[in-house]
Amino acid sequence: MIRRYPGFVLFILLVLGGGGGYFFPFYCSFPLILLSLILLKKWKYSSLMLVFSTFFFYSSLVLHVKERKEEELSEKFHFSGLALERNKIYIPGAGTFYAYGKWLPPGKWIEFSGRFNGRFRVVKINKEKITPLFPVFVMRERMKRRLSSLPSPHDGIALALLTGEREKIREFYYLFRETGLAHLLAVSGLHIGIAFYMLYLFLFFVPFKKRIILCLLFTAVYVVLSGGRIPVLRAFFLSLLFSLSFLIERPSSMLNLLGISGVFLLLISPLSLYTPSFQLTFAATTSILLFSDPIHRFLFRKVKKRWVKNFFTYPLTASISATLGTLPITSHLFGIIPCLSLFSNILLVPLLGCILATGFIFMLGIPTEKLLILETGLFLKIVKIFYTLPLSAGRAEVSLFPSLTLGILILGLGLYLLRLSETCP
Repeated sequence: MIRRYPGFVLFILLVLGGGGGYFFPFYCSFPLILLSLILLKKWKYSSLMLVFSTFFFYSSLVLHVKERKEEELSEKFHFSGLALERNKIYIPGAGTFYAYGKWLPPGKWIEFSGRFNGRFRVVKINKEKITPLFPVFVMRERMKRRLSSLPSPHDGIALALLTGEREKIREFYYLFRETGLAHLLAVSGLHIGIAFYMLYLFLFFVPFKKRIILCLLFTAVYVVLSGGRIPVLRAFFLSLLFSLSFLIERPSSMLNLLGISGVFLLLISPLSLYTPSFQLTFAATTSILLFSDPIHRFLFRKVKKRWVKNFFTYPLTASISATLGTLPITSHLFGIIPCLSLFSNILLVPLLGCILATGFIFMLGIPTEKLLILETGLFLKIVKIFYTLPLSAGRAEVSLFPSLTLGILILGLGLYLLRLSETCP
């Protein structure tokens, strides 16, 4: 396992170290080290050193953040970082935080004074510096204004699907939350994959390697346009590594590439490990990679027609796998078990692709607003239909320990099936 998937194993070790550092203070780590040396005596010392170095790092980092949260609001701090949105800023070494008090200039590196109590209150912006990303942020604001010209509620859905802005969909956001479809409203790895694939098909006349490079450049710009959220960064890193493996003619396992992309994200933003978006996106992707093929072989072994597999069976098994992998997290954090999202995703994901394609064309200045209004209206109507159906979502509030145990069991089952598929032809 370690030799075949070193990137994924490294990522799991970092997650274990970060989880231990969050739940146990660093002075409790010494008995854990002794216990682990006894139980894991067959492990290499490098793996143990990695686990406990991340354990110490995360425990000290979390304690430092907790101390800052407990500080009095009257005490001022000085920070610097990249303004991602008007109320969101990226602090190197810590992660992304919300800010209020003053509007931040998106795309600029700012030094500011403020107060910190879980999120920043900006008192004074001391210095602004234009970054190379500033033109992309200006383009993002122009695109948002063009999408806002659509009538309500189509403008809110288009903004959420294309740029990640949710301010105009608050009045009916509960429909997506209760049906387990809220992930479609946030720009995520699904959107990056659809955008990458559509552009790849559109550039059919371009040679293969140049086409891959153009698709990577487009998705890099789209990552910035969407605000650089964790699921988008994960999908971009994964597509970047996957494409590079083909360009250098050294293909690698998707599970291994997923682990490497997770390591990159933890190096950029260590505290993102504790955010729901990070946990959900990596749990869903890992589950899809581990369970999709076994479930498809078990349920649809006799399906032979390629178009049925591409448009029905493969999306269904991917949806089942993602729901299985995120079940421990959604039940613990949100108390919701989406029962019908397996079927609603089959209808809405292809429609989402159409909305993205029409939306990109519309933002370029081509008058396709009538088609975009039709597609977003149909999108909302399907969600309302599933909301009215009985058992659209179940309620189950699960505490931390049972959900953690369930997550470990699901991961263990997936690794066992992976090992079984490698040993049995």
